[in-house]
Amino acid sequence: MEVNIIFFQDMHDNKYFWETDWIRELFPSTTENTYNLIQYEESKKYINPILVISTQTYNFIDRFIDNNFILLHLSDETLTDTNIYRYYNHPKCKHVFRNYWNENLYNTNITTLPLGYKMGMFKDSTSKETQEYSNRQYKWSFCGHLIKSGRRIMISTIQHILPYYGHEIKTWNASNSLNPIEYKNVLKDTKIVPCLIGNVNIDTFRLYEALECGCVPIVNKINHNMKQTKEYYKQIFGNHPLPVVDNMLNELHTTVTDLLDNNFEEKRRHIFSWYNNYKGELKTKIKNIVKNSFKQNITSTPYSHIFFICDKQNEPERHADLCKQILDTELPKEKYDFFTHIWGNQITNEIRQHYCKSDFSMQLHNRSMQTKPLTNGEISLFLNHIECLRKIRKEYNSGLFFIFESDVIFCKDFENCLNNVCKEVSCIDNWDVINIGEGIRETSYAKSLGYPKSPPITNNIFTFHNEDRHSCTEGILWNYKSICKFLTYFETKEDIDSPFDTKMDVYSYLGEFKIYWAYPTLVKQGSICGLYKSLLR
Repeated sequence: MEVNIIFFQDMHDNKYFWETDWIRELFPSTTENTYNLIQYEESKKYINPILVISTQTYNFIDRFIDNNFILLHLSDETLTDTNIYRYYNHPKCKHVFRNYWNENLYNTNITTLPLGYKMGMFKDSTSKETQEYSNRQYKWSFCGHLIKSGRRIMISTIQHILPYYGHEIKTWNASNSLNPIEYKNVLKDTKIVPCLIGNVNIDTFRLYEALECGCVPIVNKINHNMKQTKEYYKQIFGNHPLPVVDNMLNELHTTVTDLLDNNFEEKRRHIFSWYNNYKGELKTKIKNIVKNSFKQNITSTPYSHIFFICDKQNEPERHADLCKQILDTELPKEKYDFFTHIWGNQITNEIRQHYCKSDFSMQLHNRSMQTKPLTNGEISLFLNHIECLRKIRKEYNSGLFFIFESDVIFCKDFENCLNNVCKEVSCIDNWDVINIGEGIRETSYAKSLGYPKSPPITNNIFTFHNEDRHSCTEGILWNYKSICKFLTYFETKEDIDSPFDTKMDVYSYLGEFKIYWAYPTLVKQGSICGLYKSLLR
């Protein structure tokens, strides 16, 4: 299943997000779920969305309430994002991941996520490498803002425990803050990190950064400032081995000295081993929540969308036949669209002159513009394919897409075949398009040339052959990357120098495009079968 984690502010700017790397770690792509971390674009359509929301961006949620969605609610430290809470109970909001546990939130669809670590912290090394480092010179360290919440006096109780490292800043995200790599290197050299309360909340990035770097954090037991009564970190971690104090001012000194004096390295290793196991269990929990949240989405099919290139006004018979086949197949209405951009009688001399710049591709199929120029039907069909691909590129950011021409005849059990070919194409490492139409395969011409020529790649139901040309373009399976690749090629010159299938054949000859034929086929071409008159001539 493909899932899109959508950011509405720049995910790479720590002015907005410290958590981007942490989110990427908590939502790793697996064989079951593929996660895309993406910037929101208004013109795009997004399947299975996880919306990264804060008080500045809640107004985007309304754009997603027609289908199931998940909220990833960040930074609500004091429980004041009232504009967002009303979506927690929305029937399409299947789950809420959020920071900062609070006993006043009663929703059963909430999972509290740890705050994580600052983006860029593990750019040059892994967390595990840092955790394993045991030759730590500082008995304790504290880097941050000391003015708030009595922090300075708390720190003063352990300043005689040497050596230590301190780095003071005057405000959050100050210009003299250590960069993430510098801070990580300090923590790598640190044994104990006091996790002092912030403005109002005992939960801090400092805790998780310390754990990621193999330090022993000392944490507060209860969030008294928020008038809570339950032990805070038990609500996030369950039972845990972290040193807990009820009063940091009175207990910090004793806790630090006791840790240092009693098998410290053994305790340190026990804590980071526990933490890594916790993260593994959390990732599994997240994976299952996401899977269950989106399992009823129609878009959980292996393909993203189907497009039928068909003009109802100019092809009424074909349109009616397609509608009947779709109805008989019971394709979900949300999964397909009819598409048309231009008809043959709309191809003017200006359009022809603009696009038909040469006949390079045509000549490779022993045809020229002089002896057999492109018909208006061939040009319009080419443009319809191009504009359909551009629509996909604009509105999506990933996925598999079927494009069918108007004269297709569906195979038996068409919908299951659509799903199965999408699943089984995974046996091919690098493909651009899959021909799923019969086209010329059974003609004497194709057989005289020895097609299919390549060795078969066999899966459970389907067999695939990597060929140097199309069997026809009445039915093609595309992936999003191949759509972008083809459009990049075409838009370099925008030269319609052959029929559409011939153009892709030439890209294949040049080694830039991989065409596969699928067996069995999913559609036949009604024009070849004699059901319809060809509209290209």
